[in-house]
Amino acid sequence: MLKRQWVNIKVKKDKIKIAFLNDTMGPYHYARLKAANILSKCTFIEFSSVDHTNYWDTSSEHIQNKEILFTDEPITKKSKQEISKRLNNVLDTLKADVVLISGWDATASLIALKWCIKNNTPSIILSESQKHDFKRSFIKEIVKRLLLKLFDSAFVGGKNQIRYLSELGFNKQKIYPGCDLVDNDYFMKNSSIGHELRSHYRDKYKLPKKFFFTSCRFIEKKNLKFLISSFAKFQKDQSSWNLVIAGDGPMKKELMSLTEELNIANKVFFPGYIQYDEIPIFYGLSSCFILPSITEQWGLVINESLASGKPVIVSNRCGSAPNLVEGKDVGYTFDPYDESDLISKMNLISSEGKLEYFSKNTKNVISSFDNEHYSLNLNNAASIAVATYNSKKNLLSKLILRFLIFTTK
Repeated sequence: MLKRQWVNIKVKKDKIKIAFLNDTMGPYHYARLKAANILSKCTFIEFSSVDHTNYWDTSSEHIQNKEILFTDEPITKKSKQEISKRLNNVLDTLKADVVLISGWDATASLIALKWCIKNNTPSIILSESQKHDFKRSFIKEIVKRLLLKLFDSAFVGGKNQIRYLSELGFNKQKIYPGCDLVDNDYFMKNSSIGHELRSHYRDKYKLPKKFFFTSCRFIEKKNLKFLISSFAKFQKDQSSWNLVIAGDGPMKKELMSLTEELNIANKVFFPGYIQYDEIPIFYGLSSCFILPSITEQWGLVINESLASGKPVIVSNRCGSAPNLVEGKDVGYTFDPYDESDLISKMNLISSEGKLEYFSKNTKNVISSFDNEHYSLNLNNAASIAVATYNSKKNLLSKLILRFLIFTTK
């Protein structure tokens, strides 16, 4: 299914102008902006340069082809009227051929979709959602079905996302995968660490020689207590292994206390949140990456790990698993509710020769999610949206859109 999508559609002689709506931009968004402009003429519209969920330091980023709606506070602090006025002005000025809208529930996304309908401009839905991400409401799914009728094509993560949109009634021939991109070259280059520097960095960051690595926000859905508990049992027979958990969040004290209770505080390391310019070093020093989330629409850390040449053990609830791990010989998937399954996979990957074998395959696998594929499929989604655009939209869908905008805060 995925390979069928890698088809180049040529509609316009000139580059298609895309307005790409996005929340606060982080490092991987800049990689996507660069990739998008290979085949298209893309401008990112950043909702706010003040982040309210992540710890990114993007103060040194000075990027062209970007418009910022608000610089004083997060968009969540702005009124619907403020968002509408500012966003409509930006879209009026850009005069894009097509608008790429991230998600279908944010106020700014709904307002942008309304602008597209009013101005006869095609729209693309960017979606990373999987059917099993959350318990689905029958009524909300009907609303999504109707709302999706207003979009002209889709740019999604991969197999699970294609399946979910198709089940919601979206035309599968207008869905293109590959929206989850990181800067592969950056991680390949900066995770390669010479023998002499390895000792230096281990000392600098106080890291052990042999460790499983994970990096995330410390929140429930990341399933870190499960990971720590599983590791405690695993290391009883594999005492040479350690666990490094990078990140920060509301569960930090609870997680550190758990390592004390399980008597593995000397085997589990918490280096804090690692900024973008340092994270490749951690990948480079690690032996294997583990992503234990109970729900994860994609999991870009898997892209980063594979680009860094590292094997992975990934929860089968993660959206990246069917595309980057299953059947790819780069690691294993596991049930994030079954400790014995994770422990088994940790034992398998730590057996002789497995790490080296899986590492050899990572570059080939991640090459399917590189700049060229991203640019091609974004351009294809834009091209088919323009080529098949029909200004006569479903009346009930338009009424639903107006109602959703009216009821949002």
